[in-house]
Amino acid sequence: MVEHFKNELRNYEYYKITLNVVNEKLKVVWYELTGVKAIQYDKQPSSPGKKEMTAREINLRKKIDMLEYQKARLENQINYIEDVLGMLDSETRLACLDVYVKKRKIVDVSQELYISPSGLYKQINRNLMKALKKEVS
Repeated sequence: MVEHFKNELRNYEYYKITLNVVNEKLKVVWYELTGVKAIQYDKQPSSPGKKEMTAREINLRKKIDMLEYQKARLENQINYIEDVLGMLDSETRLACLDVYVKKRKIVDVSQELYISPSGLYKQINRNLMKALKKEVS
């Protein structure tokens, strides 16, 4: 459980960057979709109540659905990580961010905190286990 969270923490920046990319793609697709709704003069007029969707509009709506799903998954992952980090004391939180997000060596971080590397590793694991148990219950 702790190792799984550490892996998620290693991907935290990736999730945030990917979320920004997905949001930008959504803006582009929504903009394209507004262009699809323009009047098409090459077709026979139909009744105003009945509107047929073009193949392009269907594809754009499918793309929007896919991007919205991806966005929701990324937001859930980011919120989960932030919730667990929020349950940690400030020293452990900063150590986790330094070691697993910024990818600094645990030896360097432990020297800054005046604690042995194995002591810091145990402290991180112990506090993460407590936070993850709270998160589950």
